Amino acid sequence: MVSYNNGLNTTKDEDYQRRENIMSNEDTIAKLVSFYGNSSIVPSADQWKKAFECKAGQTICMVNFIKLREQADYPDNENVSGMEAMMRYYEISHQLVEGVGGEFVASGLFGGILMGDDEDWDAIGIVRYPDISAFIKVFLDPTYQECHRHRVAATLRHRMAILIEG
Repeated sequence: MVSYNNGLNTTKDEDYQRRENIMSNEDTIAKLVSFYGNSSIVPSADQWKKAFECKAGQTICMVNFIKLREQADYPDNENVSGMEAMMRYYEISHQLVEGVGGEFVASGLFGGILMGDDEDWDAIGIVRYPDISAFIKVFLDPTYQECHRHRVAATLRHRMAILIEG
């Protein structure tokens, strides 16, 4: 029997799968960055890479801090508030989140910072996903990609933190 030592204590099959996942992740990240771009309200390529470091099958929550525009910024100058544009986004996105086994755990208006530097946000939302692949599936979904324009029109600033459950 020939031993296989790649320095990672994995079998040939596991090592092959790891390399395949890395290639697949790089392709997926390229697709995500190509579609969503590099604005401050979407993950950068490096941030997508960081998200892919979450273990498969590990439940995660995305904690969202959102600052809305007073007036939505649609390319056709549609006259709606940032809140109305965000609600358009939510009407579609929550169905897609639920479709991958996710759920909106909590959402509401920002009540202020209790500890640390004060920041100004309008809303906070916490969304639970069964794992990172479910989260990515939402972003790759053509229906989500279409409704994303409402989030772009609505949002002045957006911060998203990954909470790893367990």
